[in-house]
Amino acid sequence: MRAVVNHEKYGEIVYKESFWTGRKNLSINGNALKCESKNMFSYDNGESKIIVTVFGNFVKGAKVRINDEKIQIVPNIKWYEVALGVIMFAFFIVWGNVPQLCAMFPIVGGAIGGFVSALFGIGGVVTMKFMQKIWMKLVVWVVCFGAALGINYGLAIAILTILV
Repeated sequence: MRAVVNHEKYGEIVYKESFWTGRKNLSINGNALKCESKNMFSYDNGESKIIVTVFGNFVKGAKVRINDEKIQIVPNIKWYEVALGVIMFAFFIVWGNVPQLCAMFPIVGGAIGGFVSALFGIGGVVTMKFMQKIWMKLVVWVVCFGAALGINYGLAIAILTILV
């Protein structure tokens, strides 16, 4: 994942983060910064050595601190993105544990249903992070919700078939 910010003082700041490992790379004006530790980079601008510290990550939101100046690189996650993920998780946990609701439309709840809905909830939140428009974020959420619903329904039918 890659984010680019143009700063009036430092120029183009490019932030890269590996989706799988979380490894971060940073460059300023095309000059790659040397990784000192997991979140600390150094930059030699010719006059002095500048320490750059990265806070956060791509999903949560990332900032860099250069000489006591904080620069937002990746926007913070929005409250409604988190709320949609939690709503999805809570829906399946509650519906799957209420017998009257499962009699109308059976879905797996508990640990299995919670796990499936948590996977799709987290996947939806991460995917929504890449969308700019709110209506696209809602489409992603509906697709993730539908996929979780279909899997939990299929698991419930499979379990009921085996038990009966």
